[in-house]
Formats: sequence, structure tokens, C-alpha cells
Amino acid sequence: MTPQSLPQRRSGVSSIETIVACSLLTATMSLMAPMLVRNSRLIDDCRDYRTGLDELANQLDRLEGLPVAQLESAMQSLAPSEFAASRLPDCKLTGEVHSDGVLWRITVQLAWPTRFGPRSPLTLCGWSTGAAAAPLEVIE
Repeated sequence: MTPQSLPQRRSGVSSIETIVACSLLTATMSLMAPMLVRNSRLIDDCRDYRTGLDELANQLDRLEGLPVAQLESAMQSLAPSEFAASRLPDCKLTGEVHSDGVLWRITVQLAWPTRFGPRSPLTLCGWSTGAAAAPLEVIE
């Protein structure tokens, strides 16, 4: 066989294949960009939620260990920690104490604005006997 009689093989890419590949790549990138932005915002919102929940848990632990006489005054002076205030701008911490006769229910709420508008406040409840918490004994 002579080289002229062999079927010619095309090497390279046609312009139509290039246009189709570029179109698919552009469409994929245009769909992925908003998803990446939403993912970043969701991660930020989850981090703020965890920070708020940690702040409420810490405040509730502190309040549950107080005697009843100090509990009311502690509720009046509730303020978020420096860490929470720096991570959650304009956050507001509130609390309530209710008695059912035997136990005291302590409710703390934390609210902060988001860039998407207001969100419902986080609420955490705990129960206290009203007596000061005894220090833990270390058994050796």
C-alpha cells in the first residue's frame, strides 16, 4: 500500500468540538459560582449558630450554679461574653427565671441580626434547685 491509498486520519480537534466544550465549561462554571457563594454564606451562618449556642450553654451553666438570691440580680446584668460579642455583632442576651414551687426554670435567649435579616433567637432552658452548687470532690 502506498501512503496515498491509506485512509487519512484526522488529528486535532474541530472548531465545533471546541465550541461545544467551551459552552459546557461556561455553563458549568456559571452554575457553580452561585453555589460556592451560597456555601460560603451557609458556613458562616453555621459558625455563628454554633458560637451562639456555645454562649448560651456557658451562660446557662453559670446561672444554674447560683443560689436563688443571686439569680435575679444575675439575670438583670446578663451580657454576652467578649468572644460572642466580637463574633456576633449587635447580639442581645436576655433571660428569665420561673419557679414551679420546687425547681427554678432558667431560660436564656440570644438574638443577633444577620446579613439576610432578623432570625429567630436561640433559646436554651435549664433547671436549678435554687441552692448554690457544691464544689466537686476530687477522689484520689
